Amino acid sequence: MELISSTLTPLIPPIMGAGFISIVLALLNQFGWLDSASSTYLILNAIANSVYYFFPVLIAISLSSRLKVNQMLAVVSACLLLYPDFINLFTTV
Repeated sequence: MELISSTLTPLIPPIMGAGFISIVLALLNQFGWLDSASSTYLILNAIANSVYYFFPVLIAISLSSRLKVNQMLAVVSACLLLYPDFINLFTTV
């Protein structure tokens, strides 16, 4: 349990930051101050969602430093999970 908590603890600030950006975007859109089709909204939304999309890479970085393994190998292994052709390999079988 200590391994999981020590791996995920450094990831709390990026998750919180992404959540705060999402909340601010939702409020700005709800009050009509920012249109959801505007470029500002789309860029900020991409920034907030990128934390969740690249979460396996963030976990790989944090876990590799905790386990004292090669960080580049861990990142490449995590990026393989995000590669579209690798994902489609399992949906076509």
